[in-house]
Amino acid sequence: MVSITSTGPASAARETTIRWVFVAAFVILAVAIAIPVASVHIPPLADYVNHLARMHAIVALDDDPILARFYVIHWHLLPNLMMDLVIPPLTRLVDLFTAGRIFIIGTLLLQAGGVVALSHALFRRLTPAPLLAFAFLYNYVLLLGLLNYEMGIALALWGAAAWIWLRDGNPLRRGLVSAAFILVLFVCHLFGLGLYGFALLCFECWRLQETRGWRGNRRALMRDLAAFVLPFVLALGLLLVSPTSKLAGWYAFGQAEKLEGLGWMVKTYFDHAEYALGAGLIAVALIAARLGALRMHPVGWWVLGLGLVLYMAMPRVLFGSWGADFRLTIGLLFILLGCFSFEPRRLASVVTCLCAIGALVAGRLVAVEGVWQAENRDLAAFSQSVDLLAPGSRVLVVAADHETGTEALHMGLNHAACLAMIQRSSFVSDAFSRAGMQTLEVRPAFEDFTNERDDDPPTVGQLRAALDDPASAVDFFWSHWWEHYDHVYVLFGDGLPTPPVPKLTPLVTGARFVLFAVTPPVGGLTPP
Repeated sequence: MVSITSTGPASAARETTIRWVFVAAFVILAVAIAIPVASVHIPPLADYVNHLARMHAIVALDDDPILARFYVIHWHLLPNLMMDLVIPPLTRLVDLFTAGRIFIIGTLLLQAGGVVALSHALFRRLTPAPLLAFAFLYNYVLLLGLLNYEMGIALALWGAAAWIWLRDGNPLRRGLVSAAFILVLFVCHLFGLGLYGFALLCFECWRLQETRGWRGNRRALMRDLAAFVLPFVLALGLLLVSPTSKLAGWYAFGQAEKLEGLGWMVKTYFDHAEYALGAGLIAVALIAARLGALRMHPVGWWVLGLGLVLYMAMPRVLFGSWGADFRLTIGLLFILLGCFSFEPRRLASVVTCLCAIGALVAGRLVAVEGVWQAENRDLAAFSQSVDLLAPGSRVLVVAADHETGTEALHMGLNHAACLAMIQRSSFVSDAFSRAGMQTLEVRPAFEDFTNERDDDPPTVGQLRAALDDPASAVDFFWSHWWEHYDHVYVLFGDGLPTPPVPKLTPLVTGARFVLFAVTPPVGGLTPP
């Protein structure tokens, strides 16, 4: 364990001042990081509205017979439940959209606090270095709306810090605390649980190397091993009885884009913002190195080495979830940031480092805030179009043949059609309802008309082809779409499709979306 102590009244006073400066900096950064989320009605994260629609269903199904015609909530032991458990109870105090924003802000702050906690556990003091995590909180994993995993990262960091804090104490107590974190992480997200195990493995490998523990008391070594392993055996048992275990064979590897996945740590909307962040990080590192106060805990080398091996070995699809390897990178980065310490002797150096970190965070937030305000206007227009739907309408989500604009700049539209579930008690084709992954399930009368596998939506051209030759689409959920849906949303196009699609009458043409009515209508409340 690395421990740094100070002696003398002057040193003690300086340490106290540095701690208060650190606390003030953390509070300022925490307030700043919450601004983009708090300033919009719907944070434009790709999967977010889809998840929010499930939260609405959990709360409203018992009192909404129209929505209950289409959906049912089945509670299972799933490693993907954190939003389902936290947001619905919050709606007793605030509205659904506010509850969602509270969850996102809480996740971001827990992540930043987790990096600080990990650094404190390793170095036994507060230093500015882990505050760099604030510059990475808005990352591509967040923009995709993978919020249960984001919360899993936060809890994994706090769990690893707790393990290190308790490492020299009673193995039974350490094992029980670890078991508690594992239970919560299992319910939160399976990949978050894996990240927690990885962090503990890195620390234990370093500790064995440092203390040559394998040559010591074998009985003590076995107690430590039991405290480490047995809680994870519990998690394995939970997985085996969970419906998610049926997805264990659903995996696929993809090695060609591994370099691209590393970019998920810093990627947001604009390449120049990522370049600026990289240049800023180099500048901060050079300043800290010149001051001779930046160092990495030896655990960091294990994180780098084992992390690279794990990333290269990780499948692209795991337990049916795409991007398993890509989303790992931001979790590894946060663990690595927790392994750094910046310990200058002068208060002025601390303030300089904090100002540099603040500048990096501010640049990041300005870019995000600008995009989110524009997307929020688009989502407001989309929400207004949803009000035109009759209650209980059936909605098909379609992609334009030639998508316009930059995908990342319009992520909020990806699942915006799920607002129809919230506002109009509608059936929406791309609502997440995969058995073994979500609590929301589609009733049997409609399960053939939903994109249960979360594949890409059909395109306008495929709708035309299905009309011309119905047999060509017989294997797809959108076959005979004109008989099963009342409305069609075409996303990411620039105006009306050319040539027009028979049986579709345009109702609203918005920014990168068009709402169509299917003619003649199939009658929203009658099952097909």
